[in-house]
Amino acid sequence: MNVQPKRTVMIEVDEEVARRIEAEGLSVAAEAERLLRRRVLPPAASGEAERWAEENREAIAWHQRMLDEHGTFAERMAKFRR
Repeated sequence: MNVQPKRTVMIEVDEEVARRIEAEGLSVAAEAERLLRRRVLPPAASGEAERWAEENREAIAWHQRMLDEHGTFAERMAKFRR
């Protein structure tokens, strides 16, 4: 994996927000970077889409089996329009 150099920037965060982030055991800097990445990078560039697909692999497979077995709602309703 190609590690990009970091640049230090200063941000101001509402005190209550900062307190809650830290109470969750999170880093203000890491959360800010995560949100900024989501805003400016396409999902493929951040690897987010691949991570999501892997995390949800079982649910996606189940959903596909249900579609294969039962079809879509639109396909079932099409029988009544004939």
